[in-house]
Amino acid sequence: MTDEKTIKVFEDEGKDETVIEEQETVEAEEALIVNIDNMDRIGETGRGVIQLNKPVTNEDGSRTTTLAFDFSSISWLTYNKVVKSVEKEKKVRFSPTEAYQDRDVLINLLAEATGILKPELAARYSAKDISRGCEMGALFFAK
Repeated sequence: MTDEKTIKVFEDEGKDETVIEEQETVEAEEALIVNIDNMDRIGETGRGVIQLNKPVTNEDGSRTTTLAFDFSSISWLTYNKVVKSVEKEKKVRFSPTEAYQDRDVLINLLAEATGILKPELAARYSAKDISRGCEMGALFFAK
C-alpha cells in the first residue's frame, strides 16, 4: 500500500500573474526586432523579427508586416545538409568558416529559420529584408 501525499497550494489573490506575463512577453517580442541596438542579443539567441520595408499581401488578403526567424531551431544536421547542397550546386568546397558567410547558404538557412520555402521567400520579400535576415544568420552561426 502506498502513502498518498497532498500538497496544498495557496493562491495569492492580490497578484494578477497573467498581466505580468503579458507585459514580459510584449517586452521580449519588442526586444527581438532587428535593429542596431539589439543585433548582438539576436546574434546570440538566433531569434528575431524583421520589420518589412513594404507589407506583403497574403493569398487570403491579409497583410504581413514582420518576418520572424529562429536560427536556433536549425539542427547541425540540417545546417550540414544545407551546406552540402550549396557545395554540390556551386561545385565548391567550403571550409567551416566560409560556409556561414556564403550568400546562398545563408538564404537557405533563412528559409529554414522562417519556415518559408526558398522560392517563396525570394518571390515575396524584398532583397533588403532577406539581406537583414542573412546578416542575423551570419552573426548567429559565427559564434
